[in-house]
Amino acid sequence: MKMELPVCITEEDNGYVVVCPLFHVASQGDTKDEALANIIEALELFLSDEDVQKEYQDLIKQCANDNLNNIVEIHVEQQTSFCIGT
Repeated sequence: MKMELPVCITEEDNGYVVVCPLFHVASQGDTKDEALANIIEALELFLSDEDVQKEYQDLIKQCANDNLNNIVEIHVEQQTSFCIGT
C-alpha cells in the first residue's frame, strides 16, 4: 500500500520545520533532508499507534485507497510529499 501525504517545509533561523497538516504532525531538523527524515520517523510512530489508526481510519483509507494493515515504512518521494508502503 502507498499513501501520499502533503507536508509544508518552512525555513527557520535555526533550521527547517516540517508539518503534515492532515495529521497535525510536525518535526524539525538542521537541514531540509534532516527535517524530512525526522517527519518520516514521526509519522511512522504516529501511524503505528492503534488509537490513531482507529481515530483517523477514514482519512487513512482515503489517502491510501487501502487498509492500514500493510503500512511498512515511509519513503520520501518528493520534498513536498511522502509515500508510505512498500
